[in-house]
Amino acid sequence: MTNISLRRYVKDYNLYADTSGSITYGNGEKYPTIEVGGFLYIETAHSFYKNYIPIQDIIAKAFLKDGFSKDYVIIHKNGNFKDNSSRNLEWSLATTVQAHNEIIAFNRSLSILKQGNSSSLSAKTVIQCDQKATFRTYQEIGSELGYSEKYQCYATREGRVFQKNANGSYEPRNPRFTSRCLYINLCDKEQSKTTKFALSKVIMDAFNNEYRQHPSKYRIIFIDGNPRNVRYDNLALKEITHSLRALDGDLPEGKDLKKLRDLNLYVGKNGTLWRLQNGEYVQARVRQNGKHFTCIYHKKGKAYSRQLAEIVATYFIPGFSRDIHKIEFKDGNPQNCTADNLSIKVKDIIAKAISSSIPNPNNPQKEADCPPASEPCQNRTKESKLRFASGLVISFTFIIAALLLLWVK
Repeated sequence: MTNISLRRYVKDYNLYADTSGSITYGNGEKYPTIEVGGFLYIETAHSFYKNYIPIQDIIAKAFLKDGFSKDYVIIHKNGNFKDNSSRNLEWSLATTVQAHNEIIAFNRSLSILKQGNSSSLSAKTVIQCDQKATFRTYQEIGSELGYSEKYQCYATREGRVFQKNANGSYEPRNPRFTSRCLYINLCDKEQSKTTKFALSKVIMDAFNNEYRQHPSKYRIIFIDGNPRNVRYDNLALKEITHSLRALDGDLPEGKDLKKLRDLNLYVGKNGTLWRLQNGEYVQARVRQNGKHFTCIYHKKGKAYSRQLAEIVATYFIPGFSRDIHKIEFKDGNPQNCTADNLSIKVKDIIAKAISSSIPNPNNPQKEADCPPASEPCQNRTKESKLRFASGLVISFTFIIAALLLLWVK
């Protein structure tokens, strides 16, 4: 493995770059840096973004292979824009998710420089930070902020999320990746605990009043088809046509509302599910799985799935057993789960087993295949006896012969 020099001269800027990410003069003294929008810059006499050069460009010039083009950008592998060590930088296609987020952040830092603030920037105005995150003022965020009361956080139209601290600064919350989308851990106002939420829901709740008032009526779609592009202008609402609102109904009373065993769930005779929250009944959500509605619930740390029709039948149709009966819908609509629309029927395989175990008087069972009066059976019995006798004779003959041979010797 070839060792990389710890310090190299960068001719374009007449400076020395170190693999640790620092910029120095020829005598080894560190070049002063400032932080703007989360990125580190140096001020030089070169005409580049008002004489401010991002340090990652210098390090890349010194230690990374030539990759400057419109299709590639420099990214920070660990997500820390201030860690400009050569091992933390690499070229990446601009279409990747991490590159997309860095482009947004970098453009924001450039917009701050272009707003006329560069004349007042100095080493003393470096933004304070801790080990967790960088704290920014509203002006430094450089974008419109929208507030989400449900998730108790601020969001930008570029898809970033912040939480306001007591000192008035905004702390960025970093999203996490799944195989399909971006999510973020936030405290839900209703549940009063930290939960994982899709980042697109947070952005939409902060800027779209219709979605904020009726979130269950819509699902969020991504205009460009990329579920990781959570910019507000890439999000759109689509009304749910099959609609979980088809299950909406008044809260049943008395005997028409029954509690599911060992669960904080209640089922109504009208085919609705409810949960008790803060002393009030709130309608629980169900999912559409094919033509049927399904309830997802957790018990002893495990997730279970069960059709809503089965739950209604269990509590409102006497004698129903999911192992024995199948459910039929009187009106043919499997989404109408009211108890009056359900009927049960014994499963075909169970019915066949029952019918085969009951004697039929019109077709009595035959007697034994070999009754004593049957001539063929008698012949078979005689043959077996003869074989047995022959075997005995042969055995005794062999034993006697063996004894005689021993005696002769």
